[in-house]
Amino acid sequence: MMRADMKALSTEPPPVGVFVVDAGETWYRIDGVDQLPPFFMVLAGDSDLWAFVSSAGSLAAGRHDEDGAFLPYETVDKIHARWEHTGPRTWILIDGPVGRELWEPFAPRPGVVAPQRSVWKNLSGTRIRFREVHPSGRLAFQYEWFTAAALGLVRSARLEQVDPSARPRPVRVLDGVLNLLPPGIGVKVSQTMSSLTDAYKWNEAAAGGRLGLFTLYAQIWDRAEPKECFEALTAWHAGVPPGARTLLSAQQVAAFCRGDAVEAETLTRGRRGAFLVNFDTTLGPEACEWHIVIDGPRSQVQAFELAQRLAAGGGTVPEIVAARQRNDAGLDELL
Repeated sequence: MMRADMKALSTEPPPVGVFVVDAGETWYRIDGVDQLPPFFMVLAGDSDLWAFVSSAGSLAAGRHDEDGAFLPYETVDKIHARWEHTGPRTWILIDGPVGRELWEPFAPRPGVVAPQRSVWKNLSGTRIRFREVHPSGRLAFQYEWFTAAALGLVRSARLEQVDPSARPRPVRVLDGVLNLLPPGIGVKVSQTMSSLTDAYKWNEAAAGGRLGLFTLYAQIWDRAEPKECFEALTAWHAGVPPGARTLLSAQQVAAFCRGDAVEAETLTRGRRGAFLVNFDTTLGPEACEWHIVIDGPRSQVQAFELAQRLAAGGGTVPEIVAARQRNDAGLDELL
């Protein structure tokens, strides 16, 4: 197996910013963003959801304030540097004539230049998009962040052939978000006792694997008294191909990269939470699109109701698109 980013390096043009129109919406796009020092972008919305996104890939996001963070809340320099283990990650195995190839979009490997990598932001600031074209120029992967008051923080991903008329291409995908933080871990505890907090983490799947519940099996407490935790961070997916498997940790990432089989995870304990989807698909004229929605804190009743809704077929792609449009309209009204 070879790595896509280990192909012969080429001299890229300097970074450039330009306004573009895509699907009727105006964006500001920076091409060659990986050649620039990392920078922060703010994701706007009409609710108490917030997100600060690093051009290097990781982010800080949550509800209300820093103690409602969905991922560890750290200083900007640490967020820029933690792209490999916190935030969105994608691994794609591509079957080709010379064997299977591993592609890691947006992985900033030192000394390696990935061509045609760009970051986009729409004019209202409600959507931030990352896009990379495979070194061969045949495949493109992109994802974008936006918030929706009724859903949470949403990540929409898209994998496609640059030339839709090209022959069908089979791929294996592992995609999602790493190092999710359950409610009950404040900033001070997270920054000073991170190993201890990992020991308390309890991550389980529900709704047939569509939903991940990330919680603590007990509140972190140094007295011999019972102190239960009744809130959870939730993550769920929509739009993935049939037969997708859900992973609740990063333990099987290395196996996937080797080409080994990946098993669905229904419960992990004492490990950092992750919400990853693994599926096989064949890319043809149509792109493959999927979504991951993260929110918290959720009470036991709210988590149960969400699981029931997802198990009954709710949480559809049209619902997510409609929520995004409501967020855009709500912000426009505020402005």
